[in-house]
Amino acid sequence: MTEAAEATEQGQRYVGGGVLRKEDPELLTGQARFIDDIVLPGMVWLSVVRSPFAHARITKVDVARARELPGVVAAFSGEDLRSEWAAGLPCAWPIANRSFPEPTTEDPRMPDHFPLTTDKARYPGDAVAVIVAETRAAAKDAIEAVDVDYEPLDPVLGIEEALGEDAPLVHDDFETNEAYTWSLGSRDDVDRIFSEAPVIVKERYLHPRLIPNAIEPRGVVVQPVASQGEFTMWSATQVPHIAKTTLSMTTGIPETKLRVIAPDVGGGFGSKLNVYAEEAICLALARKLGVPVKW
Repeated sequence: MTEAAEATEQGQRYVGGGVLRKEDPELLTGQARFIDDIVLPGMVWLSVVRSPFAHARITKVDVARARELPGVVAAFSGEDLRSEWAAGLPCAWPIANRSFPEPTTEDPRMPDHFPLTTDKARYPGDAVAVIVAETRAAAKDAIEAVDVDYEPLDPVLGIEEALGEDAPLVHDDFETNEAYTWSLGSRDDVDRIFSEAPVIVKERYLHPRLIPNAIEPRGVVVQPVASQGEFTMWSATQVPHIAKTTLSMTTGIPETKLRVIAPDVGGGFGSKLNVYAEEAICLALARKLGVPVKW
């Protein structure tokens, strides 16, 4: 079979012929290694307590009951892990400031986005606490033992509504929901072109939501080498090198001490181009607890 495969590869035509898929042998023989296949000695499981509200102030997070449950290793609120972050997670698409040295209204407003929120939930599923347990089931069961008090707030439901004068503020410090202004050209030129145009067509277009659903969901495993302060992360990511740099900034772990591996990944479709909070949380907890952590 090996000789036949080599002969086929030697006779491969790259113009006017199909290209052999390199991943097929591992997939067909069951040798592919996805995140769920990675099991390490002493590994613990992470679960995340998430807000059921789109917008709510958090008045209390009590993890004491969860810590007493069988199989639970640790439980932390956002406040408990605040000291683990050297910086927030950066904006997914950084926009350079347009002014120097003084900021203007066109500069982007980028709030500190930490892996666990502490003041309020800003979207359904915002992470407010984490559980670490000996098994996946124990970690998931302990979520219900975490006591969180929410003060529900009016949500922002659309872009146009978000810019209204009476719109609820997602980030109170900015006193506006406008992220940035991107101006191109001159308004006078635009007005002149429209005034001279023989025909003007006005239409409103609504773009549907884009939901990339990969066959493999996101997942991450972090293995610490406590004696050397080094960490290896396996993540179902499309951007291992960007993840390494970003997570180094967020946790304060030097890039020279962090290795990020993207094993076989069961699809992404762009959803795994970001660096997510769960990756930072697993890394921080592996450092804090000194054991491998999986989510």
